[in-house]
Amino acid sequence: MQSKLAFGQAGQAVKVAEDDTRLVVPLMVVATIAIFSNMYLTQPVLPIIGAEFGLTPAQAGLTVSSLVLAIAAASVFYGLLSDKIGRKPVMIVSVFLLALPTLLCAFAPNFGLLVVFRVGQGLLIPGYTATAITYLQEEIPPRRLGMVLSYYVCATVAGGFFGRLIGGVLTDVTNNWRVAFVVMGLVDLGLGGLLWRNMPASRNFLPRRKIGSESGTITLPRFNFSAVMVHLRNPQLVSVYIVGFSLMVAFLGLFTYLPYYLESPPFSLSTLMISSVYVVYLVGMGSATMSAKLAGRYGRRTILKVGFSLMIGGALLTLIPVLPMVAIGLITVCLGMFACQATATALVGESVKEGTGRGSAVALYQVFFYVGGSCGGFVPGLLWQGNGWPGVVGCLVVVLVLGLGSIFWSERAHS
Repeated sequence: MQSKLAFGQAGQAVKVAEDDTRLVVPLMVVATIAIFSNMYLTQPVLPIIGAEFGLTPAQAGLTVSSLVLAIAAASVFYGLLSDKIGRKPVMIVSVFLLALPTLLCAFAPNFGLLVVFRVGQGLLIPGYTATAITYLQEEIPPRRLGMVLSYYVCATVAGGFFGRLIGGVLTDVTNNWRVAFVVMGLVDLGLGGLLWRNMPASRNFLPRRKIGSESGTITLPRFNFSAVMVHLRNPQLVSVYIVGFSLMVAFLGLFTYLPYYLESPPFSLSTLMISSVYVVYLVGMGSATMSAKLAGRYGRRTILKVGFSLMIGGALLTLIPVLPMVAIGLITVCLGMFACQATATALVGESVKEGTGRGSAVALYQVFFYVGGSCGGFVPGLLWQGNGWPGVVGCLVVVLVLGLGSIFWSERAHS
C-alpha cells in the first residue's frame, strides 16, 4: 500500500502509512558511511603529511580542523535552506558537488591549497549531514525513529572507521596519501547518482509557509534567522548544544593526535598498524544501538551522564603507556561517545519548540558539534607540542567535565 500525505485544517502533514520508509534506512546508512569517510582521510597519516610539507602536529591537524570548522560554518545555512526548498534536493546537489574538492585534494601542490580544498569539502558536507537527520525525523514513524537515528549514528561510526582505514591502508600500500582522495572522489560521484535515482521524495515535508487567500496560494518566507535565536533561548537545546561541542572536542582531539602518540616510543607503530587501531570505532556501533533501547527505560539524560563518565575514564586510561591499556581506553571512549551522540541527536528533536523550525535546530546542533571538532583538531596539538600526551588528555577531560555539567544544569532548568 502506498503512503499518502494528507493535510488537516491546520495544514499539518498526516502520516497514514509506513510502507514507503523501507528504502530510506539502508540508503541513508550507505550514504552516511560514504560522506563521513571523506572527513577523516588524513587523520591516520598526519605525521606523513606533516613530514612532506614540513609541518608541526598542530599545523598538520588543520587538514582536519579546517574541514570541520567549515562544516560548522555552513550547517545553519543548509538547515534554513532545507526548511525552505526541501531536504532531498539539498542533499543530492551537495553530494554531487562534493566530488570536486575531494578530487582536487589529490592534486594539491602545496599545503595551503590542500587546506583550501579541505575547506571546500567542509562547506559541502553539511548539505547532507545537516539535512539527513531532519529528513529522517520527518519521514520515519515516531515509534521507529529512535532506533533509526541510532542506525544513522552507527553509520557515522562506520564512516569514521572506513575513512581512517582507507586513508591509512592506501597510503601504506601505495606510499602516497593522495590516492585515498581519488578513490573517495569517485565514490562521491557514484553516491550522488545513487541518491538521485533511489532516494524517496519527501512526503511529510512542509516548507515554512503562510496561507494566503482562499485560493490556497502559498508564499514562502525569507530565511528566518530569528528561529536561531529562539533555539538559543531554549535551555534544553542549549544544553544539548554544549554536549555536542564537548563530545566532538574530546573525541576528535583524542583521535587526531593519537597517531603521534602511537608512532612514538614505547609503541613505535607503523602507519598500517595505527590505522588498524581505529577498529575500536566499530564498538561504538553497538553502543549507539543499545543507547536507544536504554534511553526509553532510564531517560536520555541518564544515558548522557553515563556516556560522559565512560569517556573521561577511557581518556585517562590511555595515559598508561601499555598498548592493551590504551586500546581498552579507546574502546571505553568509543562506547561513551557514540551512546552520547545517538542520545543527543534524538534529544535535539524532542527539545524543539513547536513552530520554530526543526531543520534550523538540528543544523545549529551541527554547528556546535563541528565547532567543537575544529577546536579538537587544533588546540590539543598545541598542548602536544609542549606537554605530550598528558597535555592532550588533560585538555580533553576538562572539556568533558564541562559537557557533563551542562546536563545537570539543564535538569535544574527544566525542574
